[in-house]
Amino acid sequence: MDKSERQEISCNKWRDAKGRGTLNLIMRFGKTRVAAMIVGKLIKANPNRTIMAIAPNAVTTKNLADNLTEFCPKEQWIDIMSSNTLINHVNKLKIERKLPIKVDLLILDEVHKLLQGETLIAIKNIEYKFILCLTGSTLNKTQLSILNELGAPVIDKITEIEAVSQGWISNSTEYNLAIELDEHDKIRYAKYSDMISETLETFGGLHKVINQEFRNKVFDSDFALVLASFTGYNYKDRNGSSTFIKPTVIRNMLASLMGWTRDMPLDNDYNKRINNLWNPDNIYERAKKFKDFVRQRNDILIHNRPKINAVIEILKTNSVPTICFNESIAMVTDLADYFSKDGIPFHSAIESRYVINPETGVPYTYKNGEPKRLGKTSLKKLAIEGIKNGTYKYLFTAQSLNEGLTIENIEQVITTGGSCNSNTHGQRVARGKTYNYMNPNKNCVIINLYIDDFKIGDKDVRSRDKQKLIQRQQDSENIPIWVNDISEIFG
Repeated sequence: MDKSERQEISCNKWRDAKGRGTLNLIMRFGKTRVAAMIVGKLIKANPNRTIMAIAPNAVTTKNLADNLTEFCPKEQWIDIMSSNTLINHVNKLKIERKLPIKVDLLILDEVHKLLQGETLIAIKNIEYKFILCLTGSTLNKTQLSILNELGAPVIDKITEIEAVSQGWISNSTEYNLAIELDEHDKIRYAKYSDMISETLETFGGLHKVINQEFRNKVFDSDFALVLASFTGYNYKDRNGSSTFIKPTVIRNMLASLMGWTRDMPLDNDYNKRINNLWNPDNIYERAKKFKDFVRQRNDILIHNRPKINAVIEILKTNSVPTICFNESIAMVTDLADYFSKDGIPFHSAIESRYVINPETGVPYTYKNGEPKRLGKTSLKKLAIEGIKNGTYKYLFTAQSLNEGLTIENIEQVITTGGSCNSNTHGQRVARGKTYNYMNPNKNCVIINLYIDDFKIGDKDVRSRDKQKLIQRQQDSENIPIWVNDISEIFG
């Protein structure tokens, strides 16, 4: 069965469900094309249908719009907007007392990102006859429950195993490559870890006590509670309602619970200890230092020489079209500078700059010959088109281009870091799984660099980098291969 035939089956399953349901179709299968096919059929049956389509951000919104116009005449009215635009739209209509919004069909693309906070509240202000939700991610129990409430249970699912076996997406092999820190960074990392652990021990179990005070599960860890004591906390309940809890409120609650009072006498050791630990001003200072320790420890993990050297060695060993995801803009700059001829950087904070034209060896110019500074939009287009047409071989990016990017000839994906978010990781590695009709036997190589656990003397030091990698891969259908050297990948 080819991909088009399977996409038609998805359309039919949605029709058989009376036009209400979620299609959970593996990333790179073409779920937005399925949406376009459904829209085309719906409009053909009744050209006067009203349709609203929502996507999480500008990139996915544009991708959705581009796909919907394939089967739907451009003159046909379809309201396509990002979640932020929807929120603003609903808030405006609320003031004008023009809610609810009424449409025939509501499309929610990348729906797993839309089921919380103000976005979910805005969606609940839309009345619809039909609803089509699209995702390629693993859904948790809460998300499945909300989809059921919206009248859009999962009615079709395509797994990665099925998609690869049928040739709908490219095959891939994923490796987790251990990297060892330099000795001076090991010492620094261990020092920050000790300081972080000391604070967490002081706050041990207090997030549960605070949750009892709030009579709700506000914090899921002591780690989150400590940070909230400095930054405050934006709590979202199951219905998506958002409440900001000020840091002063959290610090005062902690102080009171731990026996501190403003007029307590400091004439004995016990009260002095309580004051030292739980005076709200002292909680503030401790939480502030804690946040700084976490940041500095994280900086060691996401930007270091061993990881830079590993990327360089990988690209020299396997010099194929590659996208390299980084958590550090500095890392992107270092790698792009090293591969100045074959590589190009792009990230959300990139500034306008002059760029050397590889064909001429001089900067891009205006028609009058003056050097031309390229802005963010031009740089993004240059990077993507340059990888597609072979002008560049390597694309280096930082926390950008995770989704909505289709480059068929990508044969290698490198990640040098990441959060615990499994959906973000899935989006990143999926960039290399797009089927390439010019290279049907493509087997994308995915390499995740991580700092391994290590020893300082007799002391074992656990790597947060490794823990986060394990967590973000927990929902993956691919079982990664753990290796300690690049030679184990390329032999």
